[in-house]
Amino acid sequence: MVGEVLKSFQKVSSHAGDKYLVVVDTTLGSGGHTAAIMSTKVVANNKNRHSFELLDLDERAIDLLKDRVELAGLKVRFHKQNFRIQPSGLNYEPEKNYFILADLGLSQNQLDTGLGFSFKTDAPLDMRLDQQLAVTAADLLKLLPVRQLTKIFGEYGQLSQAEDLAKLIVHRRNTGFYIATTAQLNEVLKSLKLGTPKHMAKAYQALRIAVNSELDNLSQLLEWSQEFLTSGKSMLAVITFHSIEQSIVVRFCKSKGLKLGIIKPSAAEVISNPRSRSAILNLVTKN
Repeated sequence: MVGEVLKSFQKVSSHAGDKYLVVVDTTLGSGGHTAAIMSTKVVANNKNRHSFELLDLDERAIDLLKDRVELAGLKVRFHKQNFRIQPSGLNYEPEKNYFILADLGLSQNQLDTGLGFSFKTDAPLDMRLDQQLAVTAADLLKLLPVRQLTKIFGEYGQLSQAEDLAKLIVHRRNTGFYIATTAQLNEVLKSLKLGTPKHMAKAYQALRIAVNSELDNLSQLLEWSQEFLTSGKSMLAVITFHSIEQSIVVRFCKSKGLKLGIIKPSAAEVISNPRSRSAILNLVTKN
């Protein structure tokens, strides 16, 4: 949803006028959104009134954009960290406006890491976005009891057969069959008639959320970023991809009295980028 993100940025930029504008991309990924913002005329013609705070857990994502940034001559700080924590050195200043972006989808770089994020390729069931985390998806399947696995697949994956899946996983490991790869997990899912792309995607989503504490990370992001919306002309843009994330954003905005605008991808974008079909761009501002 690069086009919609650009329009949202331009709206904030037009409100900023002569004020300094800080762009905070909390999920740098392949750098598509940030590169598009950097390429706008308003940034190119007013480099002294814009700065960028760019976050990612993957050093490679940061390295890929560094060369482009140096050539553009922009003021940029990179942060190798999870977005749950407010970046060091980034503090609210009333004389500045802020555009904060979080794209909660997996980037192509992450899908290509061979860490088991996709059921389409055979790989170890790692799923750690941060390799410093101690527990992998395979560890969860090897160690958790039926009750906790049922919760993961039921709450995070919204699978109606969550308990059946959990019981089968535990039964298999009790007979010495440990699920350590995507191919092994796929075989178990298919044995319960959960082998459709939709069901498999939900199972993988559930494990990824559990391994990376993604829902708690989102809640923490919402908490610290609201401080930067006090000017009334700043914005937090969050792209969600499933109803669990979306409900967290909606509930947070209601509880804090924040204004929430929702934009869905156009039909043309869904055709050109099928992965965007479930995306929702949430625009959070202060009333």
